[in-house]
Amino acid sequence: MCLPFLFWAKLFIINCIIQSIPSKKAEPVKQWFAKVGSERIDESINPELSMQRAIETSKRKGYPEEWISQRMKTIKIRNELTSRYLLLIYVVQAMCRISNFCVFEIVFEFWQKKLYKKTALI
Repeated sequence: MCLPFLFWAKLFIINCIIQSIPSKKAEPVKQWFAKVGSERIDESINPELSMQRAIETSKRKGYPEEWISQRMKTIKIRNELTSRYLLLIYVVQAMCRISNFCVFEIVFEFWQKKLYKKTALI
């Protein structure tokens, strides 16, 4: 929770330092920094923009369309899998708090059922 705050605080300090430079040579850097900062803030509000930027960057680098679409699918699947695991961890922790079970027993039981389903399909 504190890390994003520190990140934005550091960006604010860097921005203040850059904006305080009274040189005409620093003007392009100021404009670039303002543009990039605005884009990143917009991307934090709307993550779809960051995906579009990644696609455009990959196209500029010359990657084929197949590779780009596969990469986007991989990212989507990884995010879904991560969110499922985080949900599972949250549920297990909640169960442990409520019923005072050992975490290892619950996880072991979960994976045992999963392995049983796999072996039943074979």
